[in-house]
Amino acid sequence: MTRTRAASCLAVASAALGVAGALVLPVAHADTLGNGLTVSCNPDSAEHATCIIGGCPRVGGDYAVDAVHIRDSSGNQNELDFKCMDGQTARAGFDRAVSAQGVTFGIQACRKVTVGSDKCTRFSSYTYFWPA
Repeated sequence: MTRTRAASCLAVASAALGVAGALVLPVAHADTLGNGLTVSCNPDSAEHATCIIGGCPRVGGDYAVDAVHIRDSSGNQNELDFKCMDGQTARAGFDRAVSAQGVTFGIQACRKVTVGSDKCTRFSSYTYFWPA
């Protein structure tokens, strides 16, 4: 009888330590933008960085977004598939040659409805600074 209680106490203590250990594990950091999207950028090399866009804002009432627009500082815009309801993220890459200090770009989330009537968030600006 004593052994069973001791084993039960050890099991509870182990579970509690496991939960506590899980709470201190490092997590990826993403910045949340004003339009509900998240961005996390990391260098792939000394000359290139990749940014991962996530989140799942709603537009036009309660539509989940299914595309993101990424606009660079020159005004060029790319559209990427972004089925956020499925947990999909979008990736955008930037070269250091564009700006040695950092790169600023705009991100907008949209729901493709019909041509000319997409429902979109406003653009939010994000700046990634290259590591020293």
